[in-house]
Amino acid sequence: MKTTQVFLIMLVVGFVSCTDYGTSLEESRRRILTSQLWKFQHYIIDGQQVSYDVTVMYGPNGLYYWFSGYGDPRSGTWELVNNAQSIVFDRGTRGVSSAVILDLSPTRFSMRGTTAGPADGNVPFEAVLVPAN
Repeated sequence: MKTTQVFLIMLVVGFVSCTDYGTSLEESRRRILTSQLWKFQHYIIDGQQVSYDVTVMYGPNGLYYWFSGYGDPRSGTWELVNNAQSIVFDRGTRGVSSAVILDLSPTRFSMRGTTAGPADGNVPFEAVLVPAN
């Protein structure tokens, strides 16, 4: 009886130690963002729905790579901020954008924020991205 109890306790301890309970929200979100290519499913900028044929790769090194169906590739930086509740793109540049992460799972990434607009103004945007594959 005691051998069975000890075995069950060891089994439970082993299972719990192999799970991802110790992973922080930032580590989890970083892993989700960098694990696949993302494509824009829905994009609204300054209140206007925009057709956006763009695929994005978020690198674990804090760089993103932007591939457009229009032949306009580019790259920049990204970082999670505010306890991984927000994301900032291209900090320290004229093109800085920031957004609150509304949803981030392996099947959906949605955010709402502002991006640099003409004459140094901020323009609101909403975006929904889904896996590209």
